[in-house]
Amino acid sequence: MTVSLHSRLLGATALVLAGFLLVTVVAVERAFDRSTTEAARAHLQGQLYGLLAVTDVDAGGRLEIPDALREARFGVVGSGLYALVRDARGTVLWRSHSATGIRLPEPAIAGAGQTSFTEAPAHSGPGYFVLSSGLEWEYSESGLLPISVTLLEERGRYDDQVAGFRRQMWLWLSPLALALLLAQWLIIRAGLRPVQRAADELLEVRERTRERLATDYPAELRGLTTGINAYVDNEHRQLERYRNALGDLAHSLKTPLAVLRNRLADRPEVGEELDRVSEIIDYQLRRARSAGPRLLAPPVPLRESAQRLLAALARVHEDRGVTAENRLDPQLMVAVEREDLLEMLGNLLDNAFKFARSRVELSAQTQGGQVRIRIADDGPGIGGADPEALLSRGVRADERTEGQGIGLAVVREISASYGGSVRITERPGGGIAVELELPAT
Repeated sequence: MTVSLHSRLLGATALVLAGFLLVTVVAVERAFDRSTTEAARAHLQGQLYGLLAVTDVDAGGRLEIPDALREARFGVVGSGLYALVRDARGTVLWRSHSATGIRLPEPAIAGAGQTSFTEAPAHSGPGYFVLSSGLEWEYSESGLLPISVTLLEERGRYDDQVAGFRRQMWLWLSPLALALLLAQWLIIRAGLRPVQRAADELLEVRERTRERLATDYPAELRGLTTGINAYVDNEHRQLERYRNALGDLAHSLKTPLAVLRNRLADRPEVGEELDRVSEIIDYQLRRARSAGPRLLAPPVPLRESAQRLLAALARVHEDRGVTAENRLDPQLMVAVEREDLLEMLGNLLDNAFKFARSRVELSAQTQGGQVRIRIADDGPGIGGADPEALLSRGVRADERTEGQGIGLAVVREISASYGGSVRITERPGGGIAVELELPAT
């Protein structure tokens, strides 16, 4: 499947934009997550200092912390903020009222002068931020109480902040991405407009509604359009020179052949050969004049061309009572030169009228980018002859009729030059059907 440049560029832009947004979202979300984690650490660090400020040890080495703390959450059971004070052996010396009945993780004991900030999983729920700090409390001249203060805070509200930030980020970035994609679509469309214009003008040149492409194209396309114009101009000049040369050739050969025919009038066998030479020259001149397949050849309406030939052949064979039925679609077009189409149809229809008893049928159908033209007659058929051999030069199915046996070979050669083909089959009820395949427009 062929994909347009517009679709390719838009698809590539969409992929780049999607990748950029994904990387941006991941990077910003991680930055925000680190920011919330640092905020949690700073918050617990402040709570730690506040707790140590009201902590004391009596003369007997017993820890004294008042019941009412400045942070009210320490006094509310299940508030999400908890504090533990343990000795060097891990024995809990004090816990906040908020931790009553709460199953908390027990992180490692922090040594004197050590502070650690970690995350710990919960037995159920989102887990905890954990700040542990170790120190030695001097309560007398010779007494030291090593303690480890641990603060735990449920990370649920921080996770909610991250989730809320993520939702807001997508809420803003999604329409922004659509707006950027629309802007890219407009930019690509505007950027490719000269390419579309060149294609439209090239089609007009092919249909002969204009002579050549314009010259006011962007620098990136100017070399291409200039080359196409040069090609079109050269093709026109070459075709004109070719046709002039053919006219000169025809004029040059006409007089010598007439002289030879007059001088050898008493020798019929030579006159017949001269007539054959004249016929061959006339055909080859007509064949060469068609110029073969051209890149910029306009499409040719099939029914109109065939109808002209049918009308002429009906007049020629009027005395035989042969009728022709033209079933071609008026909208059907073929991508061949008009002269080549007339040459092929003329040969095939002429054969059909010659051998038909009463009827010639002409139909066509389009299949896979090809037009399959079918010409059928109700004549005697090919009499067991090889259908493939009849397409060779000099081979004829009926030696009683006039002709040189080159018509079908010419049809095959012309159709092959366009990537087409010709096939002969016998009809069950009598007669033959010739199928000619040519490229559709």
